[in-house]
Amino acid sequence: LTAWLIFGNRPSKLTIYSSFDESLWDILNDEYGLEESKIHKITEIIPSGEEIISNSRFFINLIDGVFLSFVEFDSAEITGMNIFYDHRKISSDSINDFLAKINGSIDVGNHSDDNELTFNSLSYNINSGNFDLTPFKMKELDNEVEMFYNAKTFKSAKKSITAINKANKGLTIFYGKKGRGKTSFMHYLIKKTNKRIIHIPPSMIENVLNNNEFVHFLSQNKNSVLLFDDAEIYFTKSSHKNLYVSNLLQLVDGLLSDNLNVNIVLSINLEKNEIDNDLLECNELLNDVYFDKLNEETANELGSYLGKKTKYKTDIDLLEIIKGKKTYVSKRPLAI
Repeated sequence: LTAWLIFGNRPSKLTIYSSFDESLWDILNDEYGLEESKIHKITEIIPSGEEIISNSRFFINLIDGVFLSFVEFDSAEITGMNIFYDHRKISSDSINDFLAKINGSIDVGNHSDDNELTFNSLSYNINSGNFDLTPFKMKELDNEVEMFYNAKTFKSAKKSITAINKANKGLTIFYGKKGRGKTSFMHYLIKKTNKRIIHIPPSMIENVLNNNEFVHFLSQNKNSVLLFDDAEIYFTKSSHKNLYVSNLLQLVDGLLSDNLNVNIVLSINLEKNEIDNDLLECNELLNDVYFDKLNEETANELGSYLGKKTKYKTDIDLLEIIKGKKTYVSKRPLAI
């Protein structure tokens, strides 16, 4: 609205879904001589354990006829850039020149340093009608992550990562009752995957799969991995055709799938016989991995590693071991 009021007409808009590193500020200062009076910032402070995360949204008057807006995540990564410009003053060549200048600051990695991972979470801006990416940092999992799973489960799930890294497109399903480490393994997947990670929160699934704009969004974020966590409500077996399943399969096995090059990982708290059959019969299914209870041997080895005195005499969910009192303290959190 600000750009509209200043221009006196509706601005043209270009959205860049890529992330940028801190060198973007150097480019903007060197090339355009940013003045402090033309930079407007709103900062959000978020407590995260013992740390504080500071996210800032910027609105910048770059030059006469051009405004930029983007989010800087914890003073480290910039994402969701929107370029508003007055097409009566600014030519497409000028915009292309700007894009060429900032191209060197694009960062596509998932890793911010040796101890942290970065992934992008999807949101939808109702006012603009655009999908936005917000980066989030998380600590890595425990170094001995394989100890938290039965050997067969970890081996199969690890093969999924290899398949995702190699495949241009495909569907991977992690299934099993809640509390068995599916979400934790998705953290491990983020660490080991060499593609852009985009997390789809449960609250966004309906909007994503019923919105044509999302295909446009993916066309600008090719070779991405979409993580759908706790998505069982949309993909449960039913007696009628499931529109959500059909729309999701179009992304990996439809007419446009060869142009999108997207991998999808579904984490669902269901048993196999509860999953929609069309998902399991997908032509581009890379793997489906069952997360079972930990067997007695694995449970006791993990309990010993975590400093627990309890002896487990039956198969048990991972969550039941993790949530109990423990003397072991990991420097890296485990999400269940």
